[in-house]
Amino acid sequence: GRVQIDAMKHDIQMLQGSKFDTVIGKFRDSSVSTIWFYYPDTPRDYTFLEEYNKFAGWMKGMIRVCAVNCQEDGPFCKQQGVRGEKDTPKVKIYPTHPVPEYFYDGQLFGGALSGKVARLIPSKVTQIGNDTAAASFLAAEPTKPKAVLFTEKKGAPLVWRALSSELVFQRTVAFGVIAKGSADGATSDFEVSEFPAVVMQRGLGKGKQVDRYSG
Repeated sequence: GRVQIDAMKHDIQMLQGSKFDTVIGKFRDSSVSTIWFYYPDTPRDYTFLEEYNKFAGWMKGMIRVCAVNCQEDGPFCKQQGVRGEKDTPKVKIYPTHPVPEYFYDGQLFGGALSGKVARLIPSKVTQIGNDTAAASFLAAEPTKPKAVLFTEKKGAPLVWRALSSELVFQRTVAFGVIAKGSADGATSDFEVSEFPAVVMQRGLGKGKQVDRYSG
């Protein structure tokens, strides 16, 4: 088989070396990205396509998952440290600054790669541990809407972390998470009875608007 990445079938973004800064470089302050360097006629790369696409599907909307055809873009692959056909499949991970880029050295399975990359996704989520902290979080920056996740689990899930660090949301929404039992007053005030639930609060006082989403 031959590696053919189809935008209709795959969640992988094809990348040309000349577009690296536009697609990945300029977002390194806030976003994680990966590049799979491949040669289309190499059996190992053909086998890896399915695994990389699984990974891309799981990470959709949270990181940039890209691929570079080294047969067509040899100089860029060489510049990035790929030493030829015997060296692929090769995945390079580009964490947020200041962490330097590096080659993934784990098992070539979608799940293993996901586990490695998920830990690198930055978080701007406020962990709210009691009602005093909840009140402070909700009162801060009155013009910025607050999105609060009420959960039975500790910590913020991956999607919530990824949303909080997305550039547009960083400027426009504050994200918080409350674990069940840690801020009962806020849980009661927002009439949360089922977990998980998301509450969005806009404004304060008489002008306050609250939307609830559960399930």
